[in-house]
Amino acid sequence: MVCNMEEKKVIKQDWVDALVRQATENLAPADEIVWLQEKFDALGVTYGMERRQDIDRLIFQKMNGRDPEKDSQLIKIRYWMRVL
Repeated sequence: MVCNMEEKKVIKQDWVDALVRQATENLAPADEIVWLQEKFDALGVTYGMERRQDIDRLIFQKMNGRDPEKDSQLIKIRYWMRVL
């Protein structure tokens, strides 16, 4: 089967439209992520903390029994709180 340029453009646009539709339909976060975010935010409210970094530090301290040696350790806490 031989396709002319117009047919190829239509096929390509259909393919692009399908990809965009698939990517935008599934943007809602997983239930587990929503639950973790709610718990993370509730922890901040409980301890009167507004900044994410302060909440990260508190979680790190509770998990490890010490302050982080460097701030990059806090980023790992936030990453796993958002990804799990």
